[in-house]
Amino acid sequence: MNGKTSPDGKTVEFEFVDVAGGTQYGHMHHAMFTAIDANHHSEEWTFMEGDKPVHAHVELQRANDEV
Repeated sequence: MNGKTSPDGKTVEFEFVDVAGGTQYGHMHHAMFTAIDANHHSEEWTFMEGDKPVHAHVELQRANDEV
């Protein structure tokens, strides 16, 4: 995968380039991580099953340490 950072430095994006071996079981085609603020980030994932993309989106938040 080839990675690049957005101009504002808040997003790192990875794109599939090539694979050694086969892709008969699928492959990770794209991933993107975005820092929203010090306590939040999001992730976008695309996994390819043959020619069918499977997308996932995750919003994450830092857990509050005060219990």
